[in-house]
Amino acid sequence: MFKYLFLFITLIIFQPVFSQKLNQEVEKFLYSCLEESFEKEGVDLNFELDRLERFLIHNGDISEASGDSYFRYFLEIQLKKDVLLTMPPSAEEFSGLLKLDPGSYYSSDCLEQLRKMNSQSLQGSSYFLMSKALAALNPATITPEEVSKAISGVLEVVDFETPFYRALTLLTMLNLASAAPLVSESGPEFNAADYFVIPIFISGKDELFLSKKQITVEDFRLELAKLIEQYPDYYMILEFDRKSSFNFYTSIRKEIADILAMLSEEASRTLFNKKYSDLNEIQKLQIDSRYSFRIKENIVEK
Repeated sequence: MFKYLFLFITLIIFQPVFSQKLNQEVEKFLYSCLEESFEKEGVDLNFELDRLERFLIHNGDISEASGDSYFRYFLEIQLKKDVLLTMPPSAEEFSGLLKLDPGSYYSSDCLEQLRKMNSQSLQGSSYFLMSKALAALNPATITPEEVSKAISGVLEVVDFETPFYRALTLLTMLNLASAAPLVSESGPEFNAADYFVIPIFISGKDELFLSKKQITVEDFRLELAKLIEQYPDYYMILEFDRKSSFNFYTSIRKEIADILAMLSEEASRTLFNKKYSDLNEIQKLQIDSRYSFRIKENIVEK
């Protein structure tokens, strides 16, 4: 669920009381920490960020290399109340920037020095206000729109011209683009000849297609349930355009899970005259093997 919360987690990890006015002392220090951490992994952070920036411009994710372009990235999230899915770069192409997870960006020595800087900082700074706004969000109900509002409500275009905020934005976009949706539940490679394939597609305009025919969400529930019941050897292939909305994609994915849960419940009552929750482990296994989440997911560009 939303590796897109990466920026939220990264920015509030310290919850500092820092001064944005002291010639961006804190931001310069944090960026040096980032550089040091990546350097230990054999990665030239500046070089790799420049390459990533050029890729995103060519890919249309940002318009140009400017603070204004990064600032508008967060404004677009607010406008659409969503994050547009992006075509993921190959793992090899930007593997260096993915060597570290956000929790490893700052060494223990770096964090210790950061804590010592608190006594020199001034409350009311941009960094402090942004951290305070992010910390006030409820992690259980957080949305991309709320995160972007917290960031753009404090930071200005000029902030995104600095190496630190530029780096965080680029790393966030890379994590967004590289995150495979719920990989653990996605199906492995399979031989299509062994299954009845059910193709599901979400267009860049959030149009839904089932077996290559456009369909409403309401009809999707009934028609997909019929196909699953008719073909026990079903295998779903869910493809979504890189410009489709994250919210619509997740709603359809949840719809699929709900349909399987409904069919499982019906089968439980038919076979055992019990609710699914009341079945023993052997009975649940029998139901689950029939209505399993057999699905393969792909991002496409059409």
